[in-house]
Amino acid sequence: MELGGSYIVKSGAKDTWRLWAVGDVHLGSRACSLNRFKETIKAIDADPKALWIGMGDYAEYIGFKDKRFDPAGISDDIKVSDLGKIGSVHQHMFMDLVYPIRKKCVGLLKGNHEERYEHHTHSEHMHAEMCEKLGVKDLGYSCFVDLIFRTRSQDYKFRVVAHHGAGYASTTGGKVNKLIRFMNDFPLADVFIMGHVHQKLQHSRPIISANEDCTKLVEINQLGVVSGSYLKTYSEGAATYGEMKGYSPVALGSSAIIIHPSSRALGVDWA
Repeated sequence: MELGGSYIVKSGAKDTWRLWAVGDVHLGSRACSLNRFKETIKAIDADPKALWIGMGDYAEYIGFKDKRFDPAGISDDIKVSDLGKIGSVHQHMFMDLVYPIRKKCVGLLKGNHEERYEHHTHSEHMHAEMCEKLGVKDLGYSCFVDLIFRTRSQDYKFRVVAHHGAGYASTTGGKVNKLIRFMNDFPLADVFIMGHVHQKLQHSRPIISANEDCTKLVEINQLGVVSGSYLKTYSEGAATYGEMKGYSPVALGSSAIIIHPSSRALGVDWA
């Protein structure tokens, strides 16, 4: 688990911020909704109060030597000559797309697709090198990172726990339960973000504690989200993994966590 330190932004006392959780893009797949991903990038770029965190699985990273390789599932913009260097090709596709919003990035997690490609091709530094080129923090597979909204009078800190996710829960209830178990493991955080299961979901709850001198009860709001995906479950011309497993279609896009620093109110915007 990585410790991402503090990400500090200057904020007005009454500003509202959006932290976009962007992951499971699966660039290079025929089932990837590239236009939807570009819409998200434009929305982040146009919003002066937008931040984003990368949740992993930015591309397929499945080469022709991989047993999962299916030529029918490759997007039309991948050439035959690309197949021997698919990791580099996919990585540059992602970097070119997110370059305009790199300065709003809290950091980039690594997903299981990156992890598996790095392991099988002995390119363990691929993700770290991408982060370095973009000038963003490498948050590993899971992380703690503190968002600090700095106003003229004080700082407002929100502790974020982000994890790419694991497992293959197929029902909405199963995915929510996985999120809740994740939240239970890190009870002192404010925001929890999980990817991997390709659905936009949320779970919020109050935690009852006491103030510093233990003279008054206080309520702490916690918010957990599943970040979403840009991979269509059913796509013309190719049978995706989700289709073969009989998974339900999911709404594409990202979860945007709404943060009101001064009131500490949290919410979610689906986009």
